[in-house]
Amino acid sequence: MIDEWNKRGCISNLCKQWKKNRPVNDKTNNLFVLLFNVEGLNTHLADVDLLLKQYNPHICILTGVGAATRKLPTFLGYVGISQTGTNSFGGVAILYQKHVKCKTIDSATNFLLIEAQLPTETVNIGAVYVPPGSLPLFQLFNKHAEQSFVLFGDFNAKHSTWNCKVNNTSGVHMANWLEDTGNEMIIPNSATSRRSDAVIDFAVSNNATGWKTEVLHEGTSDHWPTTMATATSRACPKHKQGTKKISKNKEKRTSRAVSSSETHFHRRKKQIHPTKARRENNIWKHVSPTFRPFAPPFKGIQTEYDKKTDPKQIVNMLADHYEKHFANPQHDTSNKLHQEAIDIFENFKYLPKIPLEQITYQEVEREWKKFQPKKSTDSTGTSALILKKLPTEYLAIITILFNKCAKNGDFFDKGKIAKVICLSKDGLFPTVNKLRPISLLPNLAKWFERIIHARILKWCNELNIAVDEQSGFMQGRRLQTRTLSLIENLRLTTAACNRPALVIFVDFASAFDRMWHPALIRNLNELGMPLPLLKWVHSWLTNRWLYLSYGDENSRTIQMLVGAPQGSVLAATLFRLHIHFLPAIFNGTSIHMFADDLALVLDGAIEKRLSDNIIYLEKQARTSMMKLEQYSHELILPVNVAKTKALLVHSAVAPSLPKVRYQDQQIEHVNSFKYLGVHISTKLGWGNYINERLRKIRNIYKGLRQIYQTISTEHIDVRRKIFLAYALPHLCWLFSTWFYFTERQQRSIEHVYCTGIRLTYSIYGWDDITTLILSQEKSLRDYLYSYWTRLCSHLEKASEAVNFQQSWKAFQILTGHDTDWRRNIDLGKNNWFLTRLIERVQHSLMDWKAFQNEHKQQLMAYKNDTQYLNMFIYKYYIQPTA
Repeated sequence: MIDEWNKRGCISNLCKQWKKNRPVNDKTNNLFVLLFNVEGLNTHLADVDLLLKQYNPHICILTGVGAATRKLPTFLGYVGISQTGTNSFGGVAILYQKHVKCKTIDSATNFLLIEAQLPTETVNIGAVYVPPGSLPLFQLFNKHAEQSFVLFGDFNAKHSTWNCKVNNTSGVHMANWLEDTGNEMIIPNSATSRRSDAVIDFAVSNNATGWKTEVLHEGTSDHWPTTMATATSRACPKHKQGTKKISKNKEKRTSRAVSSSETHFHRRKKQIHPTKARRENNIWKHVSPTFRPFAPPFKGIQTEYDKKTDPKQIVNMLADHYEKHFANPQHDTSNKLHQEAIDIFENFKYLPKIPLEQITYQEVEREWKKFQPKKSTDSTGTSALILKKLPTEYLAIITILFNKCAKNGDFFDKGKIAKVICLSKDGLFPTVNKLRPISLLPNLAKWFERIIHARILKWCNELNIAVDEQSGFMQGRRLQTRTLSLIENLRLTTAACNRPALVIFVDFASAFDRMWHPALIRNLNELGMPLPLLKWVHSWLTNRWLYLSYGDENSRTIQMLVGAPQGSVLAATLFRLHIHFLPAIFNGTSIHMFADDLALVLDGAIEKRLSDNIIYLEKQARTSMMKLEQYSHELILPVNVAKTKALLVHSAVAPSLPKVRYQDQQIEHVNSFKYLGVHISTKLGWGNYINERLRKIRNIYKGLRQIYQTISTEHIDVRRKIFLAYALPHLCWLFSTWFYFTERQQRSIEHVYCTGIRLTYSIYGWDDITTLILSQEKSLRDYLYSYWTRLCSHLEKASEAVNFQQSWKAFQILTGHDTDWRRNIDLGKNNWFLTRLIERVQHSLMDWKAFQNEHKQQLMAYKNDTQYLNMFIYKYYIQPTA
């Protein structure tokens, strides 16, 4: 007891006694790596500590580190490096033993690369984390592809190449990148995910020879840890080290020879596809999907009671639903038009074969050149890419094949079978009626169909078979023409405070899918389509079949007795001809049509008071809805009342709303409606529309900041192309309605544009004008000037812009000096409503002409004129001498 009391002790001695003696790997041993997605290191510290103690890896790669990247925990015997990520489970970390010499050579979000000095060579070892729904950082991979590298991580990439049951977008891109660059994968021997059979944690290297993997079924994370080992250095047994004598010079020469041979082998492997590799190394390969919107694949079907996720059950449910959806609609036997349409349709079945005009080689070649090289397979297992790669010598054979079909005057039956995939419109577990069916038709059949479609368009153009109120589906008929015509119509009507306008936005339920074949054939016959073409269209419509595909499962075959497939180029043109006579039934009412979107505009009267105009609009709406109901019944083209909306546009304070009903169902009134991408509100205000568009642009800027981190300003041409491709189009979308915005709104849009220029050129801290001077870029108004110069030329000449032209003529009459027109209307000379209309009427064409005269002298001033740049240099860099 006395000895223990007098014996000295200290904290350092206690630490030595309590220290964990981990086994230390000899430097000559093989490289041993542990890969583990910890899903938040702070919550799985014990797992990592036990794995390090038990397996003692040289290097430990941790993905999904989370908040611990800001302050990485320490592990005895290891040095840690971390890099932050983009989400709560992002970020990576590398732990390496203290005797291993390492240094960081590159880092980015969710990416960390170190250089490890091994006994025989130096290897770049990386840690990668790819968040779900994102693409791997190929630009960073290619940056270090010339050196020996191994990239470990959670790639969230699934592909059948590495034993996954399904492919995802990231997996397809990863497989293509591996094929093009000649790199190889180090694939674990079993699934690395607890929740599925997928292999998503693996490694990529330019030499995967000699690597051995093992998946450890340990830990509490959703990912299994994986060990990977390779013989990077061959250790000599200790009992032979003293007797084995090899000349050092000979050993060095042998090592250099092996290294040179290996380097030559990998260089040759990467040159297998040189042309394709050069194309794939383009920056657009990696950034093009970044801002591309797409509908995510659904994971199951929501039923009344539960969610169905079994692929076999899903395809059976879809088959049951679409069998009813594409069933033959019930027609009215007492309706003369229905009976007439059925008789015409049935008579075409018994007509003899009528040959089409011979198909030329030039027609086949022209449509072949229009093919997009898509890799998706159709119902016959072929892709457009295969047809695109055909040698031109085969086109003559295809021409002979098509002419045999044209001689019979019909469409071949194999081309009528469609493979249908469904895209979700309502999340990952939609109901069956919240899916959008997309038909993947045989590409060879689509080729033949395009040729006949070109002939139908030629017939339409020669006979001018088009309505002035319709835009879309035809070349030269622009969406902007329709939106401008509608808005100018509303501005002219509501300039007087007593005259509101009622807009009814009609939605046809599944318009393409509900196209009744007898009614279509009757309309084409009434339009005078040539008999050979009409007989061919009849053959194209009849005896069509489809099957549903989900995952690896396919449904039974279903007959399509109504509608046209939504993957066909001909379907859109046929639908336009199907509703060709729709504007005629609304005689005296202003209507606007784009594709299957219909907008009815009912105007108030200038001579009536506001309260009387509300009653007047209600009567007009009742008449219009009766006409629409009759038309819908004749064509068996149902209206979706739930999606049909009414919008009262006015300049009063709080008027009462007119009642609008369709088939005894009340149509909902809204304060704002998004029509063809433009938000139209009751007061014709544009604040919400602009803010939504600018919000999208700022989100794009966030993505550009990530991309620009890997592209220096030395490659300013690449940075500039990215900005012009992904940010500028969203700004140009606002150009058609630019002259409706206030000056403050216009300045805010210009400021966002200059923010993108500052981001692209890395010239922060300067105001907007100085930014344009330093970058020597076009101003946003320069782009606006070019846009409206072309648009104005179209609006003045196009037949579809007749409503816009009429509104411009009315504006000129109201603001002109000639007042004789007042005698033709029953109004007093000093009528207050008329005076208010003349004082407040505006037109975008007048604003454009004023802008054109003002900006013509300033056009391209910042880009071409160096005067402002010289003044800037003189002010900030050339100091005047005393």
